[in-house]
Amino acid sequence: TALLINGDNTEVNGFWSDSHSDIGIGSSIQIIKNTVLRNLYTVLGDKKSRENTIFNISSTLGFDNLLIDGLNTIVSPDSISHAPIYFARYFNSNTKKGRNLKLQNITIRTDAPINSNGVIIKHIENLSISGVKYINSSGNPHYRLIQIENSKNIFIHDVQIDGVNQIGIFISNCLGAVTVSQVVNHFASTAAIYNDNCTDFLAIGCDQTKVTGQQTPTYQYAKLMVGNTSNRTVTGCTTGWTQYFDTTINKPIWWNGSGWSDSNGFNV
Repeated sequence: TALLINGDNTEVNGFWSDSHSDIGIGSSIQIIKNTVLRNLYTVLGDKKSRENTIFNISSTLGFDNLLIDGLNTIVSPDSISHAPIYFARYFNSNTKKGRNLKLQNITIRTDAPINSNGVIIKHIENLSISGVKYINSSGNPHYRLIQIENSKNIFIHDVQIDGVNQIGIFISNCLGAVTVSQVVNHFASTAAIYNDNCTDFLAIGCDQTKVTGQQTPTYQYAKLMVGNTSNRTVTGCTTGWTQYFDTTINKPIWWNGSGWSDSNGFNV
């Protein structure tokens, strides 16, 4: 491990490493509080059994209030990495967990082998992820690029994924509000966003045809269109969620799956 953080109130601004394990966080005697990591540059890929840029160490009791702002990671073809960002191993649902984790301005450029990951997170309470770019230039299909499990209160915004992948964002068995917005992932073979049993789930500004899984989605933002009767379209319409204000008849109508109906349920 190139850098071990095992005390409170640590701030790092500017860091470069090509170690197979760059920054470890955790302590066996205390929860690590108030950590800020900015402007990090790392390279992964020396065929070690475990390769992670940032991770929680084996003896960890957890952390509270961790900000990672500005991470640029290059993953080489000979990497056998679990994921550049890995807060999962050694955490559990009882005493060992993370709280108040914020990831922003993250870029992962990867030529890693098939079924690689980008971010794996488990047992985190209050998680915010924004401004992520995952660029897979390997030609190999990657697995779950952002994988979050058994966590609580999640907000994900502005994720851009380029390259072949199975699932862009996989969220499983999470509690509290789970909101995912502005995700661009045109090359997902299974789903851009996959919700596995998160009941309070909202996808905003995403291609709804690429949002799937169980309990998906419990609610969405409605799509609103305006025009006259002759300009009505069914392209991109979602049953119950697409509203059209028809200026010819001067009232709103909704797509019901086979036609347009007004607020009284009459076809118009």
